[in-house]
Amino acid sequence: NNINSMYRDSDGTVWLGYFNSGLSYHHPSFDCFRNFSDKSYRNANSILVDRDGILWMGTDGYGVICKDPSTGQTVKRISVPGNIIVCLFLDRQDRIWIGTYLHGLFCMDGGRLVEWSKQNGKIELDTIWSIAEDSQGRIWFSDLHGNTQYLNTVDGTVSGIIEGGDKLFYAGNDTMLA
Repeated sequence: NNINSMYRDSDGTVWLGYFNSGLSYHHPSFDCFRNFSDKSYRNANSILVDRDGILWMGTDGYGVICKDPSTGQTVKRISVPGNIIVCLFLDRQDRIWIGTYLHGLFCMDGGRLVEWSKQNGKIELDTIWSIAEDSQGRIWFSDLHGNTQYLNTVDGTVSGIIEGGDKLFYAGNDTMLA
């Protein structure tokens, strides 16, 4: 089995998401890993546990599935275009960022889902492979080719470094340098 994702939550539980084999977890008090079984997350591409203890799984074809780990019950399902989730990220303001295959970046902020995509002209990248937050609260995201942009969460502007053939470009709000 290929492991697509690993995550260690605040109580020490280690979560493993497999390619085509679902999800398992191990708590320090267990002797072995235990399995979650549900066809909707056979491909758990990304995993995180939010501050309320809810398990978020980014899946291949079923969007984001949120479960209560203590009961195994699904508490929420988030559908985005394509429903192929590549990565998830929890920022310092408790927002969940969702990177997708071919459909950009989404943010779950409270109960509101906000989209940044190439299709709506807000970002240049369409497949988001990785998401991180810097010390200034900017959300950085990149694709499989190393193209990187960041979102200023205060004013909503997007800037970054975009590769173009054999050149690197810095793309700011009103500036592009080659």
